Amino acid sequence: MEIYEKKYPILSKMLKVYLNFTKLRMDRYKTTSERQFTVRNTFNYKEYIDMNHYDAHDGLKLFDDFPFLVDLQESEKAALIKRFREPFLMFERIYDTLNTVGNALGNQYIMLQNGDCYHFNILNQAQMSPEMSNVFKVVFSSWNTLLPIVRKINPDIMEAVYIFCCILLNSSYLDIPLSEAGDEMVRRGRLVILKEMKEFYDYDDVQWERIYLLRHVMLITEDSVREYKKKVVNVV
Repeated sequence: MEIYEKKYPILSKMLKVYLNFTKLRMDRYKTTSERQFTVRNTFNYKEYIDMNHYDAHDGLKLFDDFPFLVDLQESEKAALIKRFREPFLMFERIYDTLNTVGNALGNQYIMLQNGDCYHFNILNQAQMSPEMSNVFKVVFSSWNTLLPIVRKINPDIMEAVYIFCCILLNSSYLDIPLSEAGDEMVRRGRLVILKEMKEFYDYDDVQWERIYLLRHVMLITEDSVREYKKKVVNVV
């Protein structure tokens, strides 16, 4: 870890934040670093909403002091964190599933924060109102699309935190426009993490091709979230 901190300080900071994020989760669900998973046949969407609520409100506080964000106006930082929430939680659900379950289950299973795993058939047949079903169908479909793609890429933890950084420092579709200084700060942050990834790949052109795969995953995630938000607006 110390070597990573010297060579890739921003990516290492995100790694630390993410490890603390997962520790909060393990403490909440009384799990250990050797997490176990259990296949379930009944999905309770309200429990899942509660788990997401905890991640969004307690877990995401850990990102407040991330480099480049700390120098922004509070309103700008809040806008970036708010925008970060849904795509981060969506992609992290995929990464957490693959990191814990590995190849023990196929691409038709997703693991939730508490270690419960569900086949997509179970999720799609879950009992809920038509309005909620329309919202969750977007989520389930997005998971179903992303899971095999990310499994094939098999991202290293540093590649995963690179995606987290890209999502966090994406200034598109914010509730408020960034100031000129804020926009420059975020742009500089994106350049720094790109430079650190080049160093992580040791400037190898073949390895660098993985950046395009990772960015593709991020774009699919962002598109899925936009579709999800349309459904949420319709429900509200």
